Amino acid sequence: MKLSHWALASLAAVPFTANAFETRLNGFISVGAGMTLQKDQELITDPVNYGTYDNELSIKPDTMVAIQTLSKVNDRLSATAQLTGFAGNDFDVNFEWAYINYELTNDIDVKAGRIRMPVFSYSSSLDLGYSYVWIRPPAEVYNVFLTNLEGVSADYNLLLGDWYTTASVYFGETSGTDPETQSFVEFESILGGSLTLNNGNLSLRGSYSVDENVTANRPVYSSALETAAPYTGGYMVMEVDLPVSFTSASAIYDNGTFLLNSEYTYTKFINDANNNETAWFATTGLRVGDFTPHVTYSSFKQSDNSTTTLPELDGYPYPIAVKDYAHDISAITAGVRWDFDIAASAKIEYTTRTDSTKEPTGLDGKWSPYGDAQAISVAVDVVF
Repeated sequence: MKLSHWALASLAAVPFTANAFETRLNGFISVGAGMTLQKDQELITDPVNYGTYDNELSIKPDTMVAIQTLSKVNDRLSATAQLTGFAGNDFDVNFEWAYINYELTNDIDVKAGRIRMPVFSYSSSLDLGYSYVWIRPPAEVYNVFLTNLEGVSADYNLLLGDWYTTASVYFGETSGTDPETQSFVEFESILGGSLTLNNGNLSLRGSYSVDENVTANRPVYSSALETAAPYTGGYMVMEVDLPVSFTSASAIYDNGTFLLNSEYTYTKFINDANNNETAWFATTGLRVGDFTPHVTYSSFKQSDNSTTTLPELDGYPYPIAVKDYAHDISAITAGVRWDFDIAASAKIEYTTRTDSTKEPTGLDGKWSPYGDAQAISVAVDVVF
């Protein structure tokens, strides 16, 4: 753990002069534990940080901590930074957020720096376990491995009849390693927007983003290369263009007693280099005093549109058409949330995941990173 980063955050929270600016320091922590119920099973809980439970009890996949500072420079200008550390990454601290915000008018805010892409309903509170009923959002839907970008955004708040509305646009770039394929992916010009409408107990939201300048440096196996150059292990890097668009829509009804929550996403690879992806979940819950039992069904499916053929995979010396082996995964999660304090909750969940993905003969368990699994997990979320 890099304590110097935390020390830096503490120092940044102290004004240089008594009247220079106003700074607020907040934080949140989630401590979780879980395991699968059978040997040789793994349950991926966090596709972003590749958190995974197996048949040995572990606290790493669902344990994290974050500290956020908000410094108000004047009536219109502020700066926000959030340091986040995940147990699965040995609490290696990273800046999830680091941006300045300027209030252009009473209704328009402009941000610049590292910001969270508003592609999901819970994007702004993705790491804040206290903000939702589950231990974690459904991994079948929240499976985008890059959630931040370096760029600019603008939010416009307005009232449309009885609907409180926020319209957002953003532009920027980001990069990172896809934990599923180990490809290094660069997004050079992400352009997107979202629209959120709230009316009493009902919240509706939609978003769309596109980037036609995406490249992935993907490791590819070649037995011929392994023979010619054994030191490479048979792997070479292949650059692939992956222009992509992402669409999402969600609806939440919450009257304080009854909860209905659903979200849908669609990922389209514009040049058919990969199979297009559709994902959705539906959650229902009922608050009884301080307890909220809930049930969620979630699904992730790929279409068969890809025109890509993989020349070889390690241990499988025949070409594989990606469209013939589209992923098909579903899960059911049942749990209870207990709000035992004003800023703290405890949760317990049981998840059963079914992987119906067809795999090439001889690569069973290697083509799809998911697999069937049943797991139980618990967590405590605290805001401070």
